[in-house]
Amino acid sequence: RLRRYQEAAAEFEHILDSAPANHYAHYCLGRCLVRMGEPKKAAGHYKMAAWLRPEVTYYQDALASLQ
Repeated sequence: RLRRYQEAAAEFEHILDSAPANHYAHYCLGRCLVRMGEPKKAAGHYKMAAWLRPEVTYYQDALASLQ
């Protein structure tokens, strides 16, 4: 809500440094990147989230929204 996307992205990157298989952190980092105008980078994180947890449909929806 505060639109502090760069700070949030840095936090999710920090999480992923220690837990690279954290699907939700990939998804959240992707959301930050979209809002920061970096959809190509976001797509990679959405793909990883969807690969790690294919049953979570909103990960695929987020990826599809970029195409």
